[in-house]
Amino acid sequence: MLNVFWKKGVVFIVFMLFLGVGIQPLVATDQKAWINEDYYDVDIEFCGLGRKHTVKLTQQEADEVEQLFDDIEQRLSEVETIEEAEIIFKEAVVELDKYGLLGGLNVRQAQRLVTGVYQNKKIMNIIDEHIENNQNIFNNQTNALCLIVGETNKTSLYPPLINFIFHLAAEKGWLNLYDHPFMWLMGWAFLFYVQVVHIILGHTITLGTNYSSLYPACGWVFTIGLRGIKYWDGAFYGQLSTILPWERFGENHYIGIRGFTGIKVTDPETHEYFYLGTALRVKISYEPPDDKKNSMEV
Repeated sequence: MLNVFWKKGVVFIVFMLFLGVGIQPLVATDQKAWINEDYYDVDIEFCGLGRKHTVKLTQQEADEVEQLFDDIEQRLSEVETIEEAEIIFKEAVVELDKYGLLGGLNVRQAQRLVTGVYQNKKIMNIIDEHIENNQNIFNNQTNALCLIVGETNKTSLYPPLINFIFHLAAEKGWLNLYDHPFMWLMGWAFLFYVQVVHIILGHTITLGTNYSSLYPACGWVFTIGLRGIKYWDGAFYGQLSTILPWERFGENHYIGIRGFTGIKVTDPETHEYFYLGTALRVKISYEPPDDKKNSMEV
């Protein structure tokens, strides 16, 4: 009788050993996959509030954020009014919050930012008056005082006033900007002042570059504003100006968006920009700009 129990016990132990050997690699593999899962630093900037932070996302989460903007593009293709677009913008903010992209900003604050509530009213009135008196400068390539969302590469973003000071000094011929560090200091000091007192002028966004060869921005941009709905998809260039400080180093960045306030997300893998918010002025074309004209539109 004991021999029977002994044999059964040995069989059971051997069975459990084989079972353990079979299970252990599966468990170890799962743990290894979890431990080695890559995380990406995603930069988020709240343009107009002077705030930015970095969030770690998995590849899957980063893909989902990109898909979110693709879904926004699809939904906006069916809107007819600014009110309908604002609803989509606000819902997008709720989705971004699920990935921790808002940082310490609450959903309501972010929704107000991307729909233009924080835009400086005096500046908006000045721009509106300028547009009213200069209707001839607008065409199918432009929009103004608009909601804007886009996903583009070959894109750069500059803080408020700095680029304006560069243009103003160069246009008026006040001094050689590149040889006077004092002007750089004054520019940054003024920028700090603007941010402290919350006068929102917005950021400048460039689309496309010219560095020995032309490189368009690729992606899509949607706007809805004073000129109705304007949409660009494919390869295009900013057309507001072709003069930037980088021209001295043989490189032009083409300004396509002025006065942007909202949320900007940078994809660490593709170096694409995702932006959602409002803009004072937009001018984009599928044709490359003529650098020789040295456009100075403000």
